[in-house]
Amino acid sequence: MRKISRKVRTGVYVFLSVFLLNSCSSTNTNPPPVHFVEDDYLHATGADTMPKVYTVTIEQMKFEPSEIKVKKGDTVVFVNNDIVTHDITEESSKAWTSKPLPANASWKLAVTQSSGYYCSIHPMMKGKILVQ
Repeated sequence: MRKISRKVRTGVYVFLSVFLLNSCSSTNTNPPPVHFVEDDYLHATGADTMPKVYTVTIEQMKFEPSEIKVKKGDTVVFVNNDIVTHDITEESSKAWTSKPLPANASWKLAVTQSSGYYCSIHPMMKGKILVQ
């Protein structure tokens, strides 16, 4: 009986490994789209249109972002990351206002309509909420 050399044996193992790996892989790199029944339920019940929460930070005497687009019923959370106290006041009719927010405090607003706002303590600080 003839003995097979180590090099030949290694070559055969490498060839078989590559062959097996290639035969197991699919040529289709795009799997079929997945359809979730939960998505149908959320859409049918309107839960996919649940209100969202947006954050406006107050830093360096500015509202960031200074303009935000939301939907009616969404919530905007204002977070004071500045070192001084600020507030948020509706600009045209003063329909709503926050209490003074010290550093690291926050205040939230349920949005019902588009409005401009400003800091009554620092009136040059302004922002807008646009309801789509």
